[in-house]
Amino acid sequence: MNNKRKYTLIIMAAGIGSRYGGLKQLDYIGPNGETLLEYSLYDAINAGFNKFVFVIRFSMKESFKKIINKLPDYIEAICVYQSNTVFISHDIYSKNRKKPWGTGHALLTAASAVKESFGVINADDFYGPKAYKYLIKFLNENNVQKKAIIVGYRLHNTLSSFGSVSRGICSIDKTNTLVLKIEEYHCIKRTKLGIRGIDKKGNQVYLKENELVSLNFWGFSSRFFKNLQEGFLNFLQKNIYNDSSEYYLSEIVNNSIEQENLVINFIDCEESWIGVT
Repeated sequence: MNNKRKYTLIIMAAGIGSRYGGLKQLDYIGPNGETLLEYSLYDAINAGFNKFVFVIRFSMKESFKKIINKLPDYIEAICVYQSNTVFISHDIYSKNRKKPWGTGHALLTAASAVKESFGVINADDFYGPKAYKYLIKFLNENNVQKKAIIVGYRLHNTLSSFGSVSRGICSIDKTNTLVLKIEEYHCIKRTKLGIRGIDKKGNQVYLKENELVSLNFWGFSSRFFKNLQEGFLNFLQKNIYNDSSEYYLSEIVNNSIEQENLVINFIDCEESWIGVT
């Protein structure tokens, strides 16, 4: 690895694909056996990224080696392992947790490997080449320590014809700054009556075509790891024995906006999403 500036991308890839029925982040979709992730890595490298941190489970290690071995020699690639067993103290821990603790914990897992500002993506989402160029531009800005970005999409560009999806609905002001909370909706799909989803209370709601949504494409400074750490400890104290609970990245973003006045700029990406569902 040479000494040029690091442009770091964290890839969250530890999901177990319980609804999908397998590891969708490792499914072959290309004509030569490429995964969707490999197409994303191609776009990221072309935009200027030269360091990738893969958040995976230890059981995926050998499969991800095959992907890493295809990368150019000048790319730094690191695997970190998201564990299902998390200790609060020596005598309080979860023995029976079957799935990862969620996107917030996935990102926190990468803290030991990342000291610089960074981007974040999901391994099983294809965001389009423009998204990575927006992120590189952000990482090159001054004063990155005091703000963050989210590269978002229009809801109608992120639906699947093969199943429902989950999305975080975003609200922005006239300066394209994220305001209010990101509201999580699940089981979103197009119906004869419109786009329907389920809110966090379990109610069916109809959503607008042009809603701004998060697909977990973020840019943060390394200071954000402190927020994640503090938030996760608070989360565990309430949910350590709740094996279905998840520590959402969007919740920590919401808290950072409210409690620390973190400024998050929303970039309205023109690309259409492609994902494995």
